Amino acid sequence: MHPSFDEERPLSLGLSNRDEAKAAESDREEAKHEIIMGSIWCALGLAITIAAAKLSHGNAYIIPWAFIAFGAIKLIRGLSNYQT
Repeated sequence: MHPSFDEERPLSLGLSNRDEAKAAESDREEAKHEIIMGSIWCALGLAITIAAAKLSHGNAYIIPWAFIAFGAIKLIRGLSNYQT
């Protein structure tokens, strides 16, 4: 057995509790940013879709699915990261 290995104490990567708390807070802030940006992208895509549908008067109109999909992915990723 390695002399510095202690089975009672978890392996530390040199981060103090304060550093770990700062890292966790930074991760939560990044997750919040992704949630906000994902929501904005989805809202933008939906707004363009609604505007195009209103202006088309029953004709064909565009659905900017890439905006909506990109926003949904960012939103889901942000929510997932925020919960961990």
